[in-house]
Amino acid sequence: MTEDYFAQIALEKFTQRSGMLARWEELLPNQFDAFDGYLAIEWQGRVVHFSTEIKSKVDRQVLGLLLVQKERLKIEYFVLIAPIITDPLKMMLREHKIGYIDGAGNAYLQADGLFIQIEGNKNEKPLKPKTGGFTAKGLVIIFHLLENPDLVLLPYKTIAQKIGVSSDTISETFAQLKEKRFLVQIDAKQLKMIEMEKLKTRWIETYPDILKPKQHVGNFSFVHPQIEQHTLKNIKLRNGTVWGSEPAAALLTNYLQPQIFTLYTTETTAALMRQYRLVPNPKGNIEVYKKFWNDDLDSSPNTAPELLVYADLINSQDGRNIDTAKLLNI
Repeated sequence: MTEDYFAQIALEKFTQRSGMLARWEELLPNQFDAFDGYLAIEWQGRVVHFSTEIKSKVDRQVLGLLLVQKERLKIEYFVLIAPIITDPLKMMLREHKIGYIDGAGNAYLQADGLFIQIEGNKNEKPLKPKTGGFTAKGLVIIFHLLENPDLVLLPYKTIAQKIGVSSDTISETFAQLKEKRFLVQIDAKQLKMIEMEKLKTRWIETYPDILKPKQHVGNFSFVHPQIEQHTLKNIKLRNGTVWGSEPAAALLTNYLQPQIFTLYTTETTAALMRQYRLVPNPKGNIEVYKKFWNDDLDSSPNTAPELLVYADLINSQDGRNIDTAKLLNI
């Protein structure tokens, strides 16, 4: 089952519950918008269109992404279609003027005089999608492609050497990208990335569950807690180690006071502890992760690429971090 399957089921149920004709309209090949398509509803002799996102699972993390997406694209009528949407999330969606339709036909739609709210219906049976998602190594490859789309012009072997994965992994990931219509064959020898905004959104959604946990080295604290107050000014990072998430955002925007200090590094744990005066602490507010990209992608000598900083901020589900993410050039 795919996301299109969820949309089909949800719209069939919606039509049954509301008595209104609803149909799904896919984006045209030349439309590189960062949403999945359009929900078209016939009402009072005209058709109302909603920009629509389809999700197989919805949580606060996804909601944060939708809010940023709606604001960035200046979407007036925006709808989420998903198999299951909890009541608390429905309330939050309504508060932010985002419509929804779930797999049972429950719905909230409001646009230009049209108002529909249907609640109380339950799914007859669980909708279970096939995973078919990107692997951790696949996400590493996609990250590099998002930062440098021209990589697809190189031979697979060269791309593999640049990223640090096998040629087979490149081939498998490219096959997935072609299947999902993010990568197209221009001619016999040339490939081109398309729908980059949509792929970027997919990467941001998938990264925290698939790739980030594998990169986690551990949590630490400073030997002397008072160091934390002047961390960004006093600590000189070395050997390709960079700040991510909150401290990176603070340096890039001058807007945020970090509470959690995230480091991405290739240094050993012993070297980190010695160099930055850290001690292991499972509950510590210094989170250390292994770097998975080339140093030339860093936003500055001290900060991770902005796309990664943005993803970490959005996925933190922290309001102040989400507000800061909007200031980044993503």
